[in-house]
Amino acid sequence: MSLLSDFMISIRSYSEAISLIRAHKMGRIFFFSCFLYLFLIIISSSIMWYGLDYFIESLLSLSYIKSLSQWLSKYPWLLTITKIALYLSSIFYFISIFKYLFLAIASPLYAYLSEKTSEAVNNTSYPLNVAQLIKDIGRGVIISLKNMAKQFFLTMLLFILSFIPIVGLVSSFLIIILDCYYYGFSMLDYNCERNKMDVKQSSQLISSQKGLAIGNGLVMYLSLFIPFIGVMFIAPLSAVAASIAFYKKNPQTV
Repeated sequence: MSLLSDFMISIRSYSEAISLIRAHKMGRIFFFSCFLYLFLIIISSSIMWYGLDYFIESLLSLSYIKSLSQWLSKYPWLLTITKIALYLSSIFYFISIFKYLFLAIASPLYAYLSEKTSEAVNNTSYPLNVAQLIKDIGRGVIISLKNMAKQFFLTMLLFILSFIPIVGLVSSFLIIILDCYYYGFSMLDYNCERNKMDVKQSSQLISSQKGLAIGNGLVMYLSLFIPFIGVMFIAPLSAVAASIAFYKKNPQTV
């Protein structure tokens, strides 16, 4: 129940984030992040679009995969399901890689948005501390890279399962859950850093509140299905929503 409760807190925080951005005039930094995301996703999507077919064909040309494909060809419906699972897993994998690229590049913006949200929620203000901001940015990049490494390993295991008929469709779903969790993790960690938690403490806290991370990441993930406009606006909004959800769940923090 705690997982579901935290998940709903995270989902509801998005609507509150919109009101908070308007009330506290955070529009400029918000829109700058939107256009940065749009620029990067156009480039990455183009690469993915032209590279995906080549990637899949290269996989299918491997000797082991060829023998598997020949066996599956006896059962056309199984071959169709396997190809669909491969394409889905590949798309989700490329999306995951892009996400971490953006998180690393946009880390300064997200750190700033998270801090401004904290000021609004706690009715306080933080003096400009360039050294701390640089530290937050560095930590954001490190967290993104660590999460990318962890997710890469787990995703590859699930991707291998995509070659198994039926099971492959389930693995595609699990890849989405992983993607949502690690994206939300990165958003929530800005708040952990502000509360002087080290990476281990942050991991323990967020792991105990998985629903917050999954809910935050899921809204971001669903926005991918609204071409350009959806993802462009939801990406920076997720940083604000994560901070709101974090303080609801951890009111004792600053």
